[in-house]
Amino acid sequence: MTKSRKGKRDSPSHATLPPSALTIESLYDLMTEHFTKLEEKVATKDCINGLMEIISDQKQKISMMEGKIAVMESHISQLHVANDGMEQYQRRLCLRICGIELPSLGQKETAQDCLDKVKDVFADIGVEIPYDVIDRAHRIGKTTSHNGRSAGR
Repeated sequence: MTKSRKGKRDSPSHATLPPSALTIESLYDLMTEHFTKLEEKVATKDCINGLMEIISDQKQKISMMEGKIAVMESHISQLHVANDGMEQYQRRLCLRICGIELPSLGQKETAQDCLDKVKDVFADIGVEIPYDVIDRAHRIGKTTSHNGRSAGR
């Protein structure tokens, strides 16, 4: 094939011959060229279809993985909340004060009573602690029939 000056492709040079000048060989060459072009188009189309299948499969895998990631992110968030709750009770943030007297017989001790006693203990040694610094104050140990709680373990 040749290119004309305008950039259009001309048909093979033997196709421009008058019909009577076409031979079986030239017809064979022309048919072979057209079949080759068709085969190239079919191969290209098959390749494109194969790629589209691969892309579709990859999109499904990505969608499935995005779902798994969302579930894992949710679990991570839940674990962060649980971890924060556990860190609140780490021993390095806790003080155990022993020797604080139990309330009188028949009296129940409230959370505020425990806070006041902790402040009093520190005030006795010259340390002023505001209430907002104390996270919790409570008695620990098994309960007794005397006041509901023991003085310690």
